Amino acid sequence: MTERKSRTKSKKKTTTSKTKSKARTKGKSKSKSKAKSKSKSAKRPAPKRSSTAGKKRKRAPQRQGRLQSIFSILRYLTLIATLGFVAIFIQSYLKTNAYLVRGEKTLTPGIFFFFFLRADSSIPLSQLQAELKLRDYHEVSATPDRAGTFQLTSEQIKIFFRTATSTLGETRPAYLDNFSLKDGAVHHASLYLAPVELTRFGSGSARADEYIPLRSIPQVVPDAIIAIEDERFYSHFGIDIIGVARAMFANLQARRVVQGGSTITQQLAKNLFLSSERSLWRKIREAAAALAIELQLSKAEILERYINEVYLGQEGNIAIHGFGAACKTFFRKPLAKITVGEASLLAGVIQAPSGYSPRRHLAKAKQRQRTVLDKLLAAEKITKQQYQGALKENIKVSSTRLYTREIPFFVHALRKHLTQTEQIEEKNLQRLMVETGIHAGMQRCAEKNALEEMAKLREGRTRKELELGLVAIEPTSGFIRAWLGGFDYSKRQFDHVNQGVRQLGSTVKPFVYLTSLDPSLNDYKVARATSILPDEPMRLEMANKSVWEPENYDHRYRGDVTLRYALERSLNIPTVYLVKKVGLDAVIKTLKEFDVAERIPHAPAIALGALETNLTHITAAYAALANGGMHVQPRFFDQVVSTGGDLIARSPVDVHQAANEGAVYVLTNI
Repeated sequence: MTERKSRTKSKKKTTTSKTKSKARTKGKSKSKSKAKSKSKSAKRPAPKRSSTAGKKRKRAPQRQGRLQSIFSILRYLTLIATLGFVAIFIQSYLKTNAYLVRGEKTLTPGIFFFFFLRADSSIPLSQLQAELKLRDYHEVSATPDRAGTFQLTSEQIKIFFRTATSTLGETRPAYLDNFSLKDGAVHHASLYLAPVELTRFGSGSARADEYIPLRSIPQVVPDAIIAIEDERFYSHFGIDIIGVARAMFANLQARRVVQGGSTITQQLAKNLFLSSERSLWRKIREAAAALAIELQLSKAEILERYINEVYLGQEGNIAIHGFGAACKTFFRKPLAKITVGEASLLAGVIQAPSGYSPRRHLAKAKQRQRTVLDKLLAAEKITKQQYQGALKENIKVSSTRLYTREIPFFVHALRKHLTQTEQIEEKNLQRLMVETGIHAGMQRCAEKNALEEMAKLREGRTRKELELGLVAIEPTSGFIRAWLGGFDYSKRQFDHVNQGVRQLGSTVKPFVYLTSLDPSLNDYKVARATSILPDEPMRLEMANKSVWEPENYDHRYRGDVTLRYALERSLNIPTVYLVKKVGLDAVIKTLKEFDVAERIPHAPAIALGALETNLTHITAAYAALANGGMHVQPRFFDQVVSTGGDLIARSPVDVHQAANEGAVYVLTNI
C-alpha cells in the first residue's frame, strides 16, 4: 500500500512538472500536443462521461418542475384575486343594497336640517311633497315597494320611508306607511324624515339637484346619454368588456388616456359610493359596485338615477347634479321643455364638465354636441331633419348665476355662536354634525323672493348700495328657519340680521297697545279694542325741561278715535297718550318681557320707536305674539354631535309667558 501511494504521488508530481514546463516553453509540435491530449483522454475514467450525459438528461424534468411551480403560483394568485373580488363584490352589494333598497345614508360632518311632525300636528300636502323631494324621494304609480318612493292618490299618500339615522346614531328602519288626506293636508300624523345636509363648515361644498322621474324626462335625454356614454347599455351586465378592450386599444395607440371604458352603471356607482381618485383599486371597487347595482335595479331605474345624479358642472361653490338642475342653470327652463339641441349639448358635457362648460367653452361644447348628434342619427334615434335643426339651433346659455353658496351669513353667525356661547374650539367645528332648524325650502324661497325684489328696487338708481336683512323664526320652537344677511355675501359680509342695528319706529307700537290691554303688564285700568283715545295736539315736558310735541305722520288730528282705529292706522298721538296712562315703566317692562332690544332708554319717545335693535330681537318678539304671548329665545341649533355619536352641545327651548294669552289674542285680532 505504501509503495502504491508513493507511485501515485510521483505520477502526480511528474504531471505537475510537465504542465509547468508546457507553460514555460512555446512552439512545440502539434502532433505532440495531440498525442498528449489523447493520452490524457485515455486516462480519464469512463464513469465521468456517463455523469455528464446524466446531467443533460436531468435538465428536462427540472424545467418542467419550474414551469409547474410557476403555474401553481399563478393559479394561487388567480384564486386569491378571485376571492378578493368576490369579497369586494359582497361588500359593495351590501353597501349598495343599504342605499338603494333600504335607503340608508351615512351622515358626515356638516350642518343639517331635520324634519319632525308631531302626532297632533298637520301639514299641507304640498309641503310634505316638498320635504320628500328634498330628500330624493320620487313618486311611483303603484304601491311603493322600495325605500325612497311614494304614491299619491286622491284619498291618501303612501310613503316607503328610508332608514333614518339621527345625528346621535339612533336608527329607525325603513317601513311603508299610509296617510289619509283631507282638505289637501295630512292630519294627526307622526313623521320623522332623515336629516338633510345643507352645507359644511370651512367649505362651500353644496349641490343643486332636482329629482325627476324617468317618465317625465323627454326621450331625447336618455337617448343622447346612451349614444355618447354607453352604446351597449341595454346589453351588458354593468361592465362592458368590449368597451374596455376598445378603450385600452385606443389609449395604447394614442399613448395617453383618450377613452374611458366606464359604463353608465359604473359612473353611477362612482358618483354614489366612491371618490374621484384615479387608481386601479378604485376601478376594481367601481366594477364590483356596478355589478351589485345591476343585480338590484332595472335598466330603467339605473338610467333614471344616473340622469338625476350625474355631475354637469359648477356654479361658484354649487355643484350642479342632474339634467333637471343643469337645464335650469344653463337654459332657465324645466327639463320637460328641453330641445334636441340642448339635450345633446348637455350629454356632451358629461365627459368633461369643466372643459365643455356651456358658459365658458361654448365652442368646444358645440363640437362635442356634433359628436353626440352624429351618434344619435346613426342609432336612428333622431331624424335627419332633427339633426340639421339641432345643429342650427340658437342655444341661449344664461350667463347669470342661478345659485349662490347656501346660507353663508347663517353659517358665519352659527360659527360665532358655537365658538363664543358654546365654547367649542374653532378647529373642531369641521369634525362635528350640527342639527339646525334652517329649512332648505324656506331658505331658497326667502333668497329667491328677497333678491328678486331687491333687484327691482336697485333698477334705475344711481346708488346700488341698497341692502336687506331677512330672518324667519318658528314661534313655537324658536328655530331659525331662514336667514339672509345681505344681498351678496361675496361682496359684503356685514350681516344685517344680527349686526345691523336700526330704530324700531312704528314696529314697537303693538307692544305699547298690548301693555294697555293686559292687566298683568300695567296697574292702570284694562283697555279694550273699543276704548276711546284722543287724537289732538299734545305737549309733553321732558325731564330736561324741553317740550316734546308729537305729531301724526300726516300732520292731521282726528279727535276721539277707538284703540282699534288708532293701532290700525299707526297714529302717533293716541299711542303717546296710552304711554301717559299706563306709565312709561309699564311699557318698558313689556318690551323687556318680549326681549325687544338689549338696551331700552327711559324716555317717552320709545312709544314711537326711538330705540335701536337688530332683526333677530324684533322678529322673536313678533313670533311671541303669534305664539299666544309665549316668548321663545331664537335657537341656532338643536344639538351638536361628534362623528362618533357623542353629544357635544344641546340647545334647550328657553320659553316664558311674556303676556296674557287673552290680551295677545285681542291685539292680534286687531
